[in-house]
Amino acid sequence: MNVLLIGINSKYIHPALAIYQLKKNLNYDFVNATTKEFTIKDGALNIINYINDNSFSLVCFSVYIWNVKLVKEILQFYKNTPHKFKICLGGPEVSFEFDDYLEQDLCDYIIRGEGEIPFNELVSAIYHNTSLYDVSNLSFKENNTIIKNEEKIFPLDDIKLATLSVHDYQNRVVYLEASRGCPFKCSYCLASTSNNVRFFDLDDIKYIIKKLIDDETKIVKFLDRTFNARPEYTKEIIQYINDHNKKTSFQFEIVVDRLTPELIDLITNANNFPIRFEVGIQTMNESVNKAINRYQNNDTLIKNIAILNNLKHVDLHLDLIAGLPLETLPMFIDSFNKVFKLNAKELQLGFLKCLKGTLISKQKELHEYTFSNSAPYEVINNKYMSKNDLDEIHLVEESLDLFYNSNRFNHTFKYFITKYNDHNFYYFLLDLSNYLMNEKFDFHKYQLYDLYYYFYLFMQRFNDEELLFLIKKDYLLNNKTKPKRWWGKEKLDEEMIKCILAHIDNKTIDDIYRYSIVIKNKKHLFIIFYQNYQPQHFEFDV
Repeated sequence: MNVLLIGINSKYIHPALAIYQLKKNLNYDFVNATTKEFTIKDGALNIINYINDNSFSLVCFSVYIWNVKLVKEILQFYKNTPHKFKICLGGPEVSFEFDDYLEQDLCDYIIRGEGEIPFNELVSAIYHNTSLYDVSNLSFKENNTIIKNEEKIFPLDDIKLATLSVHDYQNRVVYLEASRGCPFKCSYCLASTSNNVRFFDLDDIKYIIKKLIDDETKIVKFLDRTFNARPEYTKEIIQYINDHNKKTSFQFEIVVDRLTPELIDLITNANNFPIRFEVGIQTMNESVNKAINRYQNNDTLIKNIAILNNLKHVDLHLDLIAGLPLETLPMFIDSFNKVFKLNAKELQLGFLKCLKGTLISKQKELHEYTFSNSAPYEVINNKYMSKNDLDEIHLVEESLDLFYNSNRFNHTFKYFITKYNDHNFYYFLLDLSNYLMNEKFDFHKYQLYDLYYYFYLFMQRFNDEELLFLIKKDYLLNNKTKPKRWWGKEKLDEEMIKCILAHIDNKTIDDIYRYSIVIKNKKHLFIIFYQNYQPQHFEFDV
């Protein structure tokens, strides 16, 4: 029995772990399972040609918001084209609302929720021609009636992890699960549908971690919705990574206000590897949090973020969501400013999505939501925010990503946020976007020079020489070859040259004039040498 498991990714670096999980947990010798990954850029025709060029009895698709449109295009093709194979779907896009797929004969089977064991049961039932009613989590159509079998959640001891089966995992973001489920019930999140948190065997996790480290994998991302749900388990994994790691970066999603003091101490001392923590703040407003079933201690959150943000080996990625129930534009702006001032490495400004199966999807009328009809089902407006409000937030997002999240202005923003802490940063970014649009700046196609130049012109309104100096410094640090300048050359007198040579070894006067750019603010001097695509910079007072 030849089975094809297809994963369609948003990018090559993001593997389709689900199809490898299904293959890893097939227990029958009569099954020959092929895993095949595509990206959404491959298009429907390439995928269809691959299927048609081979011989399969069962073709399976893992369906998510980023690939559902493409999958539907393929399914529609086969609905109108004779084919001998059966089609099975799985994934979040078909686990909660699936009737249309079966009613329209777009597929033969749908596995809802956790798929490893049910898929194994389905393959056996098809091969042996036994009853489909015994297959867990399965939906299918019989005599024009949609059948929905009982949905089960399985012990993780019965499920094998397939992380090391992913093709070319050393050069991709590697996904690893230590647990499934989430202890929280956030109304917008799919993880809220399963509050029973289960954990994989710790020794199995350690084995995979060690192999990934030994193979010098670049990035390992844990898929756990709340990595610190069980602190002792979390401590074991972080300590193990720190004891064995060489240069792999590890990413975790945590609830930062639930970090224990012991876990914070461990993270502080676990400096043998770079850590990226993703923190879903979503909103700082208590009434909004209550409306979405979140309970967040903002004081503890701010305190713990400040601790983590001071650790050189830790990067923080903070999330906010626009369009939540009860949150008006002024309330959102207040949340945004509070979170922006935390000065994390990245602040992702997301927009509420109506994910199938979530409580939000069942409360659309209550909050007068309008969502896009096509994936990713993003909010257009609700009774608290108009479309114009949300369009304005999108403008803020443009400048936020281009200037802050790009990490091209690190010195500038560190100074700016500290000195101008009472500034309304939301309106600052909104004004910046409007200014760039008036200047006909292209947000998506631009030269590095133009990015810094227009930002420099915009920031002149603060009449702050240190601020302008830092923009130049960030610009110089983000070039590998000697760039053009919008400012004049620094005049280097004899005394200044002597000072430079006294602070820097192995450089000559000729090196200074040929390879360097010098900028100065009062008595502080910054000099950078561009040689062999490896810039060297120095700074000191003169």
